[in-house]
Amino acid sequence: MFECGVCFDETSEEEVAIVEPCGHQFCRECVKSHAVSKIDEHRYPIPCPTCMTGAAQEDTGVINDALIQQLGISERQYAIFVEMQMAAFSLKVRCRKCENEFFVDKAEYEAADTVRCPLGCNFTWCKACSQAIDTEPGAAAHSCDGENELKHLMGEKGWKNCPGCSTPSEKISGCNHMTCPAPGCNVHFCYHCGEQIIRSTTQEDISNALGAHYARCALWIEGQDA
Repeated sequence: MFECGVCFDETSEEEVAIVEPCGHQFCRECVKSHAVSKIDEHRYPIPCPTCMTGAAQEDTGVINDALIQQLGISERQYAIFVEMQMAAFSLKVRCRKCENEFFVDKAEYEAADTVRCPLGCNFTWCKACSQAIDTEPGAAAHSCDGENELKHLMGEKGWKNCPGCSTPSEKISGCNHMTCPAPGCNVHFCYHCGEQIIRSTTQEDISNALGAHYARCALWIEGQDA
């Protein structure tokens, strides 16, 4: 027979519950009562009843999952215990698309730059700015300020940056003479070669510079086509 150190009742050896790693022993009913009270209080980890009194012990005991499953607690109480276990080592994250919640390992979450929903929708977003990330093959690398995405789009569309102020420009129709749309820039450039032709607001100077550039650019185009 075994005498429990909590209730001091005698019980059979088969009903003894041993807490690890401290090795303290109690009857299962006392350990169950102790565990349930801590679960109801949402306290984790659940300490050994003897160790929590401050008794000198090198390895403080805790009631682990294996022992919990032997105590016959309710499904609701066990679900709370499992959630507390996961919360100790994980973070609960809500998917921005499907709005379901899932746990991720704390260390992995801290080390990652992106988060991917594992619940079927596979939505991926940036941890820093919360923007959606395109994971399709060939997509631009994500940047929080959109710079990489813009460069990728400009490359796909063949858009050019103004050589004076780097403002993106798109030619809809007409010739290759482009006037920068940015206020105060006043740069005229060639959409074909990207070269700055002139920075001016004087029509005569602009016309002369255009003539000189396109005479030179036409020879360059012929040389490329030869």
